[in-house]
Amino acid sequence: MTKEEFGYYAMLYGCEDLGLEPVEIVLFTGFFMGNPQINAVALMKDRKIAIQENWFKKVSYDEIAVAIFHEIRHFYQHKQITEFDDENMGFITYNLNKWRQNFKDYIKPNRKNDLKYLKQDIEKDAYMYSKRIYKRFLKDFAIE
Repeated sequence: MTKEEFGYYAMLYGCEDLGLEPVEIVLFTGFFMGNPQINAVALMKDRKIAIQENWFKKVSYDEIAVAIFHEIRHFYQHKQITEFDDENMGFITYNLNKWRQNFKDYIKPNRKNDLKYLKQDIEKDAYMYSKRIYKRFLKDFAIE
């Protein structure tokens, strides 16, 4: 199976898990936002996950799937904050408000602010989700 096929199946798995419509995966050359540390990004308006081509070619299947799951979680977060009726929902509203604020004041990673970037609630959530679903993905497909 090629990395492209594997990435496609990981995208379908993650989207199904979160109740999302599939998104497109595209490879890009150069640096996203001029930042060599960004390997993948969720493009909300275009409904695409853009992955840096050189990174994609040299990393393992594992890293590709985890990156895709991470970006799919951002689509889920965005859907929740734009479509969820959060009146009188307490804890859920609290989390959604944190996500809304993170999307509004998003801190992009760079060598100077990596810790601030990683401490954002949307990044912590996407990181935890990607690790958790990847374990299930491996088990469901008996890939070990």
